[in-house]
Amino acid sequence: MTDLSYLELGRKMTRPSGMVRAAKVSFLADNKTNYNDFTDKEIVEGYCDDLLKLLGEEDLKVMIAGIFRIQGQLSELLEEKNMDTTLALDDFFRQLSPLLLEVLWENANQDVDQPKLLKKFQEAIRISLEEELYLWQDRH
Repeated sequence: MTDLSYLELGRKMTRPSGMVRAAKVSFLADNKTNYNDFTDKEIVEGYCDDLLKLLGEEDLKVMIAGIFRIQGQLSELLEEKNMDTTLALDDFFRQLSPLLLEVLWENANQDVDQPKLLKKFQEAIRISLEEELYLWQDRH
């Protein structure tokens, strides 16, 4: 049992300086990230957070630019830090390809306006992002 007096109960507990964490890692950030400042778990959590942000994105161009940005940052990460688990968008692209082909196949012989077709592409990207997010949350 801990011996505390009434005077100590209202005091804030201090945290050792080593326990303070920097901001979360984000692969969508424009700035260069020093991945050695983060644990593997924090990197995976940041990756999943970024996938969630992209899922909520309404603009297709912004969504695609975010995917390319994540892909570039992941390749930098693999060069900079040896992780037990290799983060990559390979599964995402593997899942996306048949979905995009299906959209093209379904609309090949139809007169479909461009905004409607792009919306279907965006939905295919969302499905693949959801699958990627599910895989990473399940693995970790």
